[in-house]
Amino acid sequence: MWIAALWGARSPRRRSVMVLSPPTGPGVGSAPGKAIVLGEHFVVHGAPALAVPVRGREVVVRVAPGAGPWRCAPAAVGHLRAMLAHLGLDPDAITLELAGTLPIGSGLGSSAALAVAMVRALGVSEQEDVRHIAHDLERLAHGRPSGVDDAVAAYGQPVWFEAGTVTPVEAAHDCPLWIAMTPPGPSTRIAVEAVARWRDAHRARFDALLTASREDAERARGWLVAGAWERLGALLNAGHERLVEVGVSTPALDAVCQAARESGAWGAKLTGAGMGGAVLILAPKSLDLRAALRHAGAQEVFPA
Repeated sequence: MWIAALWGARSPRRRSVMVLSPPTGPGVGSAPGKAIVLGEHFVVHGAPALAVPVRGREVVVRVAPGAGPWRCAPAAVGHLRAMLAHLGLDPDAITLELAGTLPIGSGLGSSAALAVAMVRALGVSEQEDVRHIAHDLERLAHGRPSGVDDAVAAYGQPVWFEAGTVTPVEAAHDCPLWIAMTPPGPSTRIAVEAVARWRDAHRARFDALLTASREDAERARGWLVAGAWERLGALLNAGHERLVEVGVSTPALDAVCQAARESGAWGAKLTGAGMGGAVLILAPKSLDLRAALRHAGAQEVFPA
């Protein structure tokens, strides 16, 4: 439930935002969230990142012409109005409903999913246009978005992000992923700034971790394409240990990761900015991890 404030190779083209026409009839759009497989935080310092869609949860936006009551959390109204105004539309001339099951503020790309769903609801269907307009809307939420989140939301498939360029990845089918939620952490900016301070205090060690993240991300892309899940799981575990070392994990995140591994998962790591939020788990399809992860402190567990 939406109860909190919402606030490339392809690369987003430099362009002024597209001004959209007001809706002439009902429109609906949806988009999935995203999870970083490997590379969060290190991507800020030049390493690549690999991300996948969270197919089990999505954002849904419905619009209709004419003034009418908005069905959404009051905390989301300001951001939604800003998005519509940014697209050259009068928010008071549109009826809007916001729904979805994607957790907010937990590292799963909720603001990008909202932007993509909004653009689709307003009648834009060409995939590249959807992504470029959504990327521009993401600036309202994040200032300088990388493009990873809106690319995953728009393409609905894994992506590889490196040096500002996003490349869709054709992964093996039925990647057996789970998401476990712990209490959300502070803003992404706070986590990024904390890692930057750690880097400044441990330059040589950070450089070694940066190199390891780059090399493991390259391997992870290959294992994702090949469906080599045990090997990919081992890389998730190594990725989590790097994030622990730079200070963005928490006892709650560590406990969920450990419980997942002890229950038979191939790998588990925090995903997103950390300091709380989501854990990404890769496990055999025969495993149902919900009971074990809830016992370890997860607030919610669902297949991705």
